[in-house]
Amino acid sequence: MDIYVARQPIFDRRLRVYGYEILYRMKEDDQYCMRTGDAASLSVIKNTVLVIGAEKIAGGKKAFINFTRNLILDNTAYLLPKDLTVIEILEDVRIDDQVLSRCKEIKKKGYTLALDDFVLNGNRHNPLLNLVDIIKVDYRATTNAEREEIVRHFKDTSIRLLAEKTETIEEFKEAKKLGFSYFQGYFFSKPIVIARKDIPVSRINYLRILQELANEHIRIRKLREILETDPSLTYKLLKYINSSFFSLRYEVTSI
Repeated sequence: MDIYVARQPIFDRRLRVYGYEILYRMKEDDQYCMRTGDAASLSVIKNTVLVIGAEKIAGGKKAFINFTRNLILDNTAYLLPKDLTVIEILEDVRIDDQVLSRCKEIKKKGYTLALDDFVLNGNRHNPLLNLVDIIKVDYRATTNAEREEIVRHFKDTSIRLLAEKTETIEEFKEAKKLGFSYFQGYFFSKPIVIARKDIPVSRINYLRILQELANEHIRIRKLREILETDPSLTYKLLKYINSSFFSLRYEVTSI
């Protein structure tokens, strides 16, 4: 079975690749996806961690991954390597004490935080501004006056600004002159779809594992035997165990 993700490069002021935004795709020529934010982001994270690998998908650069409110709250971030991941907080995430507390924890763990589609109006006192490292500004959804005001507002802070959806050389030059640090858009590159073969998991083995876990006395040896007969389950379990979520000192190489 083929799995797909897309990546769009993000450049710095010297036009060096800083990272890639990793996007959900259902098929190779797919551009617009109707899945919910949770489902799309979970699919991207699953394919990034368990199938392709975070290092490979972004070539050792930063991987920007969209996070919904639910994903922020449920520790999903810790599946991803902190040195390669930018947690991109979507613009529709409702900011409350729960989200703020979890973002503080994620930041403390060493992850880079970005705020997506930022507008200054109504957000001047957004508490996340004390935590985020990068703010993304949509060039298609803001006026030049609004962008100038955003640049002035954050001029004396450590926050870096990213101009997204820059589609012409004039917009790139303008954003650079204003003081933006990073740039993303069709002027540089459209999202490029990456396809990989995913080893299918036996549904029968899924059922056997669920049946075993339902027993009052779980037989670890039996679970191991089931896993060892399924290369896909074994591979994904090892990838999961060795993910950043567990932060093991040594790599686990066998069941």
